[in-house]
Amino acid sequence: MFNTKPKTILTASVLIVLSFSSSAQKSLCDTKQFYTPKDISSVISSKFPEPENVGFDVDDTLLFSTPSFVLGKAIFSINSDAWSHDANFWQQVNNDLLVYSKKKESMQKIINYHLKRDDNIYFITDRPRTNTEGLSSRLANDFNIPFYKRNVVIFKSYIDGVKRNKDYFIKRNNIAIYYGDSDSDIIHDRNTVLKLRVLRSAASQNQSHYHPGVYCEFIITDTDY
Repeated sequence: MFNTKPKTILTASVLIVLSFSSSAQKSLCDTKQFYTPKDISSVISSKFPEPENVGFDVDDTLLFSTPSFVLGKAIFSINSDAWSHDANFWQQVNNDLLVYSKKKESMQKIINYHLKRDDNIYFITDRPRTNTEGLSSRLANDFNIPFYKRNVVIFKSYIDGVKRNKDYFIKRNNIAIYYGDSDSDIIHDRNTVLKLRVLRSAASQNQSHYHPGVYCEFIITDTDY
C-alpha cells in the first residue's frame, strides 16, 4: 500500500485552507499528503455542514472498467486508437460490456457517508452520450442509491453545438465536492469546488494523466480497489 508516513496531523480548518488557497493551486507539492476517508469526512462536515451536491467521476473512480475497455478495443480497433471516436464502441461499453467492469468496493463507504448527509449525488463522466445506456442503473444498483436519490449519469455531450465536458457539468449542477482519479478531475475550479483524489487500481490500463498530490489536493487512501 501507499506510504502514509509523511502525513501531518492538521486541524480541519488548516486542511481546508491548504486545499483552497491560491498558492497551493499554483505550486507543486514536495511531499504528498494522504488522508483516510474518515479524515476527509471530518473536513467535509466542517466545511459543508448542510447537504450539498456531490459529484463522482466514473472510470477508475467508481468502476474498475479496464476489462470492458480492453474487450471493446479488441472488438472495434485492436491495432489503433480509432475506438475512442467509434460510436459503436461507446454504445457497447455503456451497455453490454458493463458486465466486465467491477465496482470499486472502497468507494461504498464514501457513498454511504454522503447519503447519510442527505447530499445529492451525481455521476459525471467523460464518456460520450450514446443512444442507450445501462451505466446509470448499474451505478445506482452497485452503490445502493435509494430510488428517490437517483440521477442519470451525466455524459460528455454537445449543448448548443458546443462539446461539453465534466467541468461544464460540475458548474452547471452546482457541485460543491468532486471525487476523481485523473489530473483533469482535480486541476480546474479548485477555488470553488473541493476536489478529492481517488487512487487508481494498479491494474488499470490507463496510467496517463495521473499524478496524485501534484496539485496539493487531498489524496484518499485505500481507494484503489
